[in-house]
Amino acid sequence: MRQFRFSARKNEQMLYTREEIFQITIKQCSSGKQMKTNSYIKKIAEKISCTNKITIGRTCDMLEVTFRTSNNAFPLILHNVAPFRISINGFIIVTNLDFFKPLYDNYDKFDCYMKGSISQFDQLVKYNNLDSVEIESIIFQYCQKGDLIIGFTYGNHHAKLEVFNNAQNNDDSEAWRFFEYKSGKEHFVQYCNHACVE
Repeated sequence: MRQFRFSARKNEQMLYTREEIFQITIKQCSSGKQMKTNSYIKKIAEKISCTNKITIGRTCDMLEVTFRTSNNAFPLILHNVAPFRISINGFIIVTNLDFFKPLYDNYDKFDCYMKGSISQFDQLVKYNNLDSVEIESIIFQYCQKGDLIIGFTYGNHHAKLEVFNNAQNNDDSEAWRFFEYKSGKEHFVQYCNHACVE
């Protein structure tokens, strides 16, 4: 399994400060395309390590996470349509299923694709101050199968976003992508069986 993970210690329960020395392990590959993918995910990991503010929201049924730094004109954005969950201090707070649940039991008039519709996801993210949070430390893990873990601390809270690539083998639809907003640069895109830069 190929993994890229920021960590300074073996204890996975701990989150790390940006001042610590991070190690990224990259499996050597002979394919130029694979090396380009490896290089790009390494750049993403480096940008995430410099994040000082995270914004979590949604566009219809797509999770949108924005990573901002104090000196970066182009924020890094994660667009995700794969299943996910967000936990704080070990308790699951919100999942992708909350996109489709109205804030109140008004299912007849609710449509997550309609502008102005407020879902349980929207309310839970706002209530837990995840709509715009100044972070103190962050970790990033990418697995070759397309799963992601992004953990961060703010105040006395330890939050973790877990993304699961659950596409079927014959389904080559997009699970998620990282890109720099309005930079014109390539995107790193995770599909069912592969990741690529496009």
